[in-house]
Amino acid sequence: MKKNSRVSLIIILLMFPFIVQAQANKDSAINLFRETSNKYNGMHYLSFRMDYSYRNDANPKVLLDSLMGEVMVNGDNCHIILGNTETIRNNDYNIMLFKEDTLMYISKPKIITLNPITILNNLITQLSNEDVSLVIKRSLGIITINFPIGNDYKKIEFFINLKSGYLIKVRYIVKATQLINEEDRPLADKDIQNEWAIVECNYDNYKVGAFNDSEFDVKKYFIKDGKEYKPTEAYKQYKIFIASPGL
Repeated sequence: MKKNSRVSLIIILLMFPFIVQAQANKDSAINLFRETSNKYNGMHYLSFRMDYSYRNDANPKVLLDSLMGEVMVNGDNCHIILGNTETIRNNDYNIMLFKEDTLMYISKPKIITLNPITILNNLITQLSNEDVSLVIKRSLGIITINFPIGNDYKKIEFFINLKSGYLIKVRYIVKATQLINEEDRPLADKDIQNEWAIVECNYDNYKVGAFNDSEFDVKKYFIKDGKEYKPTEAYKQYKIFIASPGL
C-alpha cells in the first residue's frame, strides 16, 4: 500500500478493559457528540498534536505504520503536518506537499474535515439503539458505533475527555481498501480487499491562539504568473501538479 495514498486520505485516527460506572442510551451518546462538536466549532485558532497508527485487525499487535503531526485550524482554514506530508487549505486553494517526492499538489479549496464528530453527527441519528452506546468512566466518555454487515466500517470508538470537552482518541476498524485512493482499489491485492484495518488517532496538546493567519498563506509556497504556477525560492525543488482543471 502506498504511504502517500494512505496519508492523503487520512487527512480527510487501545482500548483497555474498563470498569463501567454508567452506561447511557443513544440519546445521551448523541448529546455528547453534539456538545463536543459545538466546542470545536466555537474555537478559533485551535491547534493540537496528533499521532496516527495503523494495524491489521487479524494481527493487531503488529504495528504496520505510524505518523506524528500537528493540526492548526481556524474555521474552514487549516494547516496539517503529518509525517512527510503537509496540507494547507484556505479560501482560495488546497495545497498538499509530499516532501519525500518533492511534489506540490494544488487544487481548488475543499473542506478538510479534521473533526471526526462532524462526519458522523448526522449518521449517528440513523443508527439503531443497538448500534450506538455511551460508556462513562470517571472523566472519560467512550462512544461506540457498531456498523451493520456489508458496511465499509465495522466499528468506530470516540474517546472524549469530559472535563475539557476535547476528543482525545478515535479508533476505527475499517476495510483496508478504504485506506487506498479510490482509483487504486481495483488494483489492490485480493488479500487486502478482504482485510480489515485498525486505524487509531490520538490527540493532545490542545492550544487556542498559538498561531495566526500566516499559517494559511499560500504565498510562501508558490506564485501565480498568469496561468502558470511557480514554486517560491524556498520550494524551488518541488514539482507542481495542478489537481483541479481550470484553476
